[in-house]
Amino acid sequence: MLNNEKIDLSDVGDSDSSSPSLEESAPSKFQPGTPILIRWVIKFSGGMIENERQADYLLIGFTILITIISLFLVFSIFKESPRQEPYRPDTKYGGQENPEQFE
Repeated sequence: MLNNEKIDLSDVGDSDSSSPSLEESAPSKFQPGTPILIRWVIKFSGGMIENERQADYLLIGFTILITIISLFLVFSIFKESPRQEPYRPDTKYGGQENPEQFE
């Protein structure tokens, strides 16, 4: 069973078609001038974040959390290591025990 009917696709790419495009038909729930990051947070929150104010608070909290973690890591890297006994070249074996004692 072969289908020999021809399909006419000549009007598919026309911009003056009678059917509205997706952008025209879908009402936007965002006010004009809403930042893209806030739109993204609302879109991908799974419905937990419902408006721009909640998204603002979430982003502010996330920024504070990342800042605290960064400061903790920076200060832990530059924390002074435990002091070791300094090397004293004026004493025998540099102030260490006699190596013959451990043989």
